[in-house]
Amino acid sequence: MNDTVPPRRADPRRDRPLLRRLFPAIWVLLALIGLGAYLLITNALSQDADVLTRSRVFIQRSLEQQRGEMGRNIINYSKWGEAYRHLHLKVDKFWADDQRNVGDIPFDLYGYNGVWVVDGRDRTVYGVIDGRSTARPLTDWLQGDVAGLVAEARRPELKDGSEVRAMEVAGMPAIVAAATITPGWDASVPVSPGPPSVMMFVTVLDAARLGQLSDTYGLPALTVSRQPLPGYESMPLPGSAIRLNWQPPRPGRDLLRQTLPLFAGGVLLLLGVLFLLLRNALASSRQIDAQLHALRTSQAGLQDSERRFRDMAETSSDWLWETDAAGRLCYLSDRFSQVTGHRRGDWLGRPLDELLRPEGAEPLLPWMERAGARGNDGAHGSARNSLTCHIDDSAGLQRICRITARAVEGGQGFRGTATDLTEEWQAQARVRHLSLHDMLTGLPNRRRLHQFLAAHLEPGGPLVLLCLDLDRFKPVNDALGHALGDQVLQEVARRLLTLVGPQDLVARLGGDEFVLALPGDLPQESIDSRCAAVVAALGEPFVPDGRTTVFIGSSVGVVQAPRHADTAQELLRKGDIALYDAKAAGRNTWRRYTDALDRQAMERLQLEQDLRAALRTGALRLHYQPCHAVDGGALRSLEALVRWQHPSRGLLLPEAFLPLAQDTGLIRPLGRWVLETACRDAAGWPAGVRVSVNLSAGQFGSAGAQGDDLASVVAAALRASGLAPQRLELEIGEEVLLVHGQEAMECIAALKRQGVRLTLGDFGSGFSPLACLRQLLPDGIKIGRGFVAHLPERPHDQAIVQAVSALAHSLGLSVRAEGVETRAQLDCLMRHPCDEVQGFHFGGALPADALGGLWAAAPAAPMEGTCATGPAQGRAPDRSVPPGA
Repeated sequence: MNDTVPPRRADPRRDRPLLRRLFPAIWVLLALIGLGAYLLITNALSQDADVLTRSRVFIQRSLEQQRGEMGRNIINYSKWGEAYRHLHLKVDKFWADDQRNVGDIPFDLYGYNGVWVVDGRDRTVYGVIDGRSTARPLTDWLQGDVAGLVAEARRPELKDGSEVRAMEVAGMPAIVAAATITPGWDASVPVSPGPPSVMMFVTVLDAARLGQLSDTYGLPALTVSRQPLPGYESMPLPGSAIRLNWQPPRPGRDLLRQTLPLFAGGVLLLLGVLFLLLRNALASSRQIDAQLHALRTSQAGLQDSERRFRDMAETSSDWLWETDAAGRLCYLSDRFSQVTGHRRGDWLGRPLDELLRPEGAEPLLPWMERAGARGNDGAHGSARNSLTCHIDDSAGLQRICRITARAVEGGQGFRGTATDLTEEWQAQARVRHLSLHDMLTGLPNRRRLHQFLAAHLEPGGPLVLLCLDLDRFKPVNDALGHALGDQVLQEVARRLLTLVGPQDLVARLGGDEFVLALPGDLPQESIDSRCAAVVAALGEPFVPDGRTTVFIGSSVGVVQAPRHADTAQELLRKGDIALYDAKAAGRNTWRRYTDALDRQAMERLQLEQDLRAALRTGALRLHYQPCHAVDGGALRSLEALVRWQHPSRGLLLPEAFLPLAQDTGLIRPLGRWVLETACRDAAGWPAGVRVSVNLSAGQFGSAGAQGDDLASVVAAALRASGLAPQRLELEIGEEVLLVHGQEAMECIAALKRQGVRLTLGDFGSGFSPLACLRQLLPDGIKIGRGFVAHLPERPHDQAIVQAVSALAHSLGLSVRAEGVETRAQLDCLMRHPCDEVQGFHFGGALPADALGGLWAAAPAAPMEGTCATGPAQGRAPDRSVPPGA
């Protein structure tokens, strides 16, 4: 019979050290509570003061902004040649009211309550109140020093400015802006002697207007009064005795009203909890001594239990099982039901090999016997073995598990663990699938394609490879976003899958590149039919979001194995060569690979390498094409034309290598070299001669890792050469805006701020030359050789040149015609409003060291035009130009 250990009495003296340790913490807590209350109140009062100061500043700024806006608007209306004609020289109310040049426009646009015009004798000659014309004198409606305001607006210092003051209308404050009516920049309007008329805009600060100001600028509600209102903050309206009153928000006090009760309640609750915790701590300390004795007593019993369950704990990792000597289940842990969904009672007493099916042909019971024998050989039976088995869950789905087993002492059976591996195996299967398939479309990827090709090419079997690239996909992706672009790619994959058989393969290599692998020796007619089906399928419209219709297309390169190549890498390379040829042929078509295409690709690669070497070794040259003034024949500028002294092909013209530079990204370093060299050469020319440099679309846009942006390159070239910015002329084509859009506009604005001259090249040859003219705002335009070549015999071309020139001159732009090669072309251009001409009629492009003769050449005698349509209207028929070369 076990003896019971008597409980020990707690010693009250053990409580004193605990209290001594807790009291400092209690005092610190109370101090922190007091500090928190002080900071809360101080912060609330500081917020109120800050809000008051900011509200006063915001009101002042809002009024100043209102005054500034009225001052600027009155200038826009008064410094205007048409206003000077129709409101000063004479008062034309039909022009002002019926044609809505003034009238109700300031009221509708800006909410101005009054528009007035006072003539040179201080008489009211025009008035509009709240958008309606009135004959009422100004001084009957507006109270204040009107005469002083008119006199101030007529001061010479305010000829191009305005005066803004505060007055009153019917006892309400008003802001009045006044400015003299002048022709402004319009030099065509004659100025009459005498005092100028004065135009005034008046906005009344009534309750509605003050409410609008409050809503627009986020101000508190404003009211007006003669004296400060009790309980309100107030400030005088600048230049007036009327005061503005408002009640600023007081977030600090509101915060105190909301938080102080909660803070006080929280403090009281905290003190109560602290008291209870202290009381409980004292009680707990008395019980610890008695519990320690009980703990030591139970520890011996726990050690015995640990030894009994140690064997099971060593083998358990997921769910546990045990069988008798006959292999029937006698124990299953709770985890078994959670993993399989089966009830434990349904399987207890049944053979284990009915539940578990081993992988392979080995039966389960012999394996368990061998595993049990191995487990009993080592010290404490620590050796283990495992077996992978399949098991069906309650839903009929197959799961995978790994079991371990060891024999029970005395040959009473076996016990072990079963670890569920289903999710791990599924994850591995997903990883294997993802490693061979594209995540977006689900199509096989490049790795799977190489496996497929290797399996068909190693035996030497025939195969056709269609390399696809989507046309116009990038603009669609940029315009609609990547989400809709991904949907288009998924629909492309679905359409391609409908065009292949079970033995074929459709793969996505990345981006908008796809490949169709078609095993078998297909005749050319069948290959063409498959290509046509692909082009037709991808040429159909796409509606990715159910609303937006998108049209793309595809280019296809065809290569065959083993006819063209017998390895996957070589097949794909030659397929890309054929694909490039299809794109060069106009896209939306297909091309077969030929050896000639391979040679062209190698030549193109070699030419690219040679061009890179030329940029490093200085094999590029600049020649200069002179441009002469039509009047007098003076040399106006020289256009820089790049040449390449190729080591084996001789002197190459730009058309032989500039497209390659565009495609390979070499256009940026090439363009930088041209700018730097042209500026350096032009710095030594006569001061009146400009240098003209053509810019490519590839030089615009983000520079990325290739270097600085175009504006920085131009600035560096000017700075290094010392060339004045106005002597550098940059020619820009319409394709710049089509490719780069807003980014190009920002770059062009930066170039104009540097002071360089901008010319719009090949004007009229693009899709929207007038839109480009409006957006670019160039200094001049160049009429392309397409209009000049047949100018003498085509009256329509003559009319177009004359209209374009007249349009440019009306905008203050110069006009240059290029490609002048005959005297007849020159004669026609001399009778049209053209400023400058260039072309082989005046001489070919010259290297920099051969330009000396141009500086000394004198202009030729005046020539008389012989164009069949006669001279342009308003232009002199005789012009003087340099003689043809």
